Amino acid sequence: MGYLSLIFWLPRLPCALAASDALAPVDARASDAAKSEPAVATPPPTAPAPPPVGPSQPAPVAVAAAPWLPRETASYRVTYGIMGQVAEATLSFAPDAGPAPAAVPPLIRAVGDGHGAVLGFGKTDKRIESEFDARTHASRRWTNRRASDGKTTFDTGEEPKFGSVSLLRKRTGEPDLAETFTRTAPVLDPLSFLLRLRMALPEAPTTYEILDGRALWLAEISAARPDPDNSGLLRLDGKVDPIDWSGGPDKERSSRSFVLYVTRDRFHTPVRLVVPFGLGEVRAEMVRIERPDTEWVKALVGRLLCGVCPGHRVCRGTGRPWPRAPTFP
Repeated sequence: MGYLSLIFWLPRLPCALAASDALAPVDARASDAAKSEPAVATPPPTAPAPPPVGPSQPAPVAVAAAPWLPRETASYRVTYGIMGQVAEATLSFAPDAGPAPAAVPPLIRAVGDGHGAVLGFGKTDKRIESEFDARTHASRRWTNRRASDGKTTFDTGEEPKFGSVSLLRKRTGEPDLAETFTRTAPVLDPLSFLLRLRMALPEAPTTYEILDGRALWLAEISAARPDPDNSGLLRLDGKVDPIDWSGGPDKERSSRSFVLYVTRDRFHTPVRLVVPFGLGEVRAEMVRIERPDTEWVKALVGRLLCGVCPGHRVCRGTGRPWPRAPTFP
């Protein structure tokens, strides 16, 4: 499951503290008019002016990102208040250099897997696969598979040009459904949205459009700011609002706010996601990360360090649980 897709998955948690949200449908339903004729896209709202910087609000920072990401696999634990762990997720990214080497690989292939349940009820499995263009910072194509209560929903999407989206839905016991819609801004799947943030952190409030399955969301993200509690992290405050394909508000779904923490190095690795929900908050926190492409560097450094300081963490391998106060490559 996509790391930020947790925000959109929350309404499916069978939580008694927020029963009204648990029953809210996730899928965006196009209006009859939108189905009978092409949707007329409306421009996204103008991003609000950045708030004044005060003593309690660090100034935005600009941190150069890597032109592309190395292969990596990260695991996350998802907890909800006193209920403890309710889900777990794994994200994998792999650059695809194509037939010829290039300074910037044209594609990054991303896979997100997740499953969860609350007190053993409402088990949901989700998998997202995405192709992200590292040069244009846009989605090319993606698949979204969700299984729950013995039924499976499989959504595929393609975006041959910015804002032009073709969708195909296959659902257990229902006929296939193919539709298209057009927006004035690029549309990102959840994994591509995460890659877009990592490779170009916003330096001012910025608006993005995200499609999870068939549900379209408008995400407003603040500028990246230093985390006052950890100098190695950056904080991004965000809010997602549900919209229909024509750009109008979707009253069948709820808006949600969240806070995303990423590392302050060039990889901008997501280490924590906090989403207020019901009477508590859902937290997704990294517990493990591996980058095979950098293993030889760490092994070399480890050999040098072990000669001076036996027992150094590099000697114990890189597939280690993520520490409370992370250190970064």
